[in-house]
Amino acid sequence: TPAIMVRGEWAGDGTGDTTWSTAKEARHRYSAPGTYAITLEVRDTGRLTNRTTRPVTVVTANTPPVATFTVTPATGTIETTFSVDASDSSDAEDPAAALEVRWDWEGDGTWDTTWSTDKRAEHSYATPGVYSLRLQIRDTGGLMAEAVREVAVENTAPEAMLAVSPNRGATETSFTVDASGSRDLEDPASSLEVRWDWEGDGVWDTVW
Repeated sequence: TPAIMVRGEWAGDGTGDTTWSTAKEARHRYSAPGTYAITLEVRDTGRLTNRTTRPVTVVTANTPPVATFTVTPATGTIETTFSVDASDSSDAEDPAAALEVRWDWEGDGTWDTTWSTDKRAEHSYATPGVYSLRLQIRDTGGLMAEAVREVAVENTAPEAMLAVSPNRGATETSFTVDASGSRDLEDPASSLEVRWDWEGDGVWDTVW
């Protein structure tokens, strides 16, 4: 009834946070997460009182994680094993161990690994190029974030190998040269092209 007056404590700390009022509804917003005991005290016209308490739990709104990772080394060849480490990624609500990650090695939009809480991985590239290595991280609330790092897989120069037969001769001698021992890290020997400078004068005497 309107004659009954109420007052409340939002934190259950024994301090009356509101004054006596006949209004039976009130609103309050908590500034920090936690479990609070809301206490209601009622008083009738004879000034007799009674109290009741109810707990309320305040949690923070879930925020997206922060994705970050390192690549070691940042530059290599097709023989290089690149190591990635996303263990410095973080989330305001979840411990780092609970965060899941997955990787897109080429940055082509296709995820090459499944979700895992293991923040470290390794990968090698079969073809030279500059790749946008992409990380996606997910927290326990399903929110995600991404980070991208460039990885340079460099093409290496071929190694020229030359055999001459015979090593010595006369003007009538036909010298045979053989470069089939030349090799390259990325290409098969059959695809390598050669040209010759017979006198070593800096002028190429044959085309590729």
